[in-house]
Amino acid sequence: MFRRPGAWYRGIVALAFALAVLLGISSSSIGVGLLTDSGAPSEDIVAGVPRGIRSDEFLRTTPWRLGTMVSPPEVFDTPLAADPSIGTVTPTAGVFETLVFFDAALVEWLAPVLPDAQLFAAYWWLPLLVVLLLLPVWLGQLGVRLWIAAPTTLLVVLSPAVAWWSLWPMLPLAWATAAATLLVWATVRHARSTSVHPAAVAAAALSGVLMSRTALAYFPWAVPIGVAILGPSVLLILTGRRRLRRLAMVGVAGMAAAVVLTGVILENADAFSAATSTIYPGTRIVTGTATNL
Repeated sequence: MFRRPGAWYRGIVALAFALAVLLGISSSSIGVGLLTDSGAPSEDIVAGVPRGIRSDEFLRTTPWRLGTMVSPPEVFDTPLAADPSIGTVTPTAGVFETLVFFDAALVEWLAPVLPDAQLFAAYWWLPLLVVLLLLPVWLGQLGVRLWIAAPTTLLVVLSPAVAWWSLWPMLPLAWATAAATLLVWATVRHARSTSVHPAAVAAAALSGVLMSRTALAYFPWAVPIGVAILGPSVLLILTGRRRLRRLAMVGVAGMAAAVVLTGVILENADAFSAATSTIYPGTRIVTGTATNL
């Protein structure tokens, strides 16, 4: 019955994701009492209890995601002088922007045909699904067996930091893990081939796109997670046989990432210029003691 534990693990993860989507369950705190007519928290179809301290989520991320589902980004985005879509992770008309933020674009395309609750739940849990499925694969590429990789993955997704940040760390972790897994697979396939391997080239290019998505995530998470995931993968690639053929795939991924990132920056030049020219309107001081505001 348990001769293929990997298949059982993937099946359980996929089933849990499917049930959460079908039931429209999320762990959003948008039902917090602050936003309800009664003043009491609404716990309908919520995994857990709405928390007022999750204001970054229910006042920022979730409204953006709901906005993507019900209207075009140019309608619900903040009416700033520069297009803020790079900050709200909601692609408008840019080709590279749509490619990088493919999940938001997919939600926008599916919104007219899928129920809101199910679509929002799928959008909410997608990064977690990617991590649960691919982190054990990535660990396996490094030589870790499933009976260690699977519990390690569960420790990561159930960590207090993930809960505290309303699953935000899962976003860069999902795309970095997918990028690293694809890159290692591409280098191995290409190294074993005597000619150009089309599937390996495509996987390396897709890895580059996912790297660019990781780079555009929340920096305090994207940088350490990107280094922690992509670093060991690159070292693994460099220690393998037929190094030049492996490095060729690294080059493909790097060029793809550079092209996509450059395209996104050019498409959002005004927004980047406005952001880099903005001075934070306040000074954050940590005294270590209670301080009157």
